[in-house]
Amino acid sequence: MDLDKLSPNALVAQYVIECRGQGSFLQYDDYQIIDEWLSNSPDVDFLLLVLSEHLPTYFSADKSGTVRKPKASLKGLRAKILKLLEEQKWRSSVK
Repeated sequence: MDLDKLSPNALVAQYVIECRGQGSFLQYDDYQIIDEWLSNSPDVDFLLLVLSEHLPTYFSADKSGTVRKPKASLKGLRAKILKLLEEQKWRSSVK
């Protein structure tokens, strides 16, 4: 797969699938969440940077070391990522 030829939406979706570690597709709602994140992000690279800080722990084992059932959706992370993107917009406008 040539990552340079993927659309921003497909690139983020592929990253989410890789972090989740299972399956080849996302739920329809997840694609809508990705679209929302992209529309609130300055660019796809910034969104991927933010996601790289949060997705691995979102999909990983809890602190006790026991493996949780993998989350099936991005809904639990939607608001947190939107808040971080909004804070970045605010910081950028202050400069």
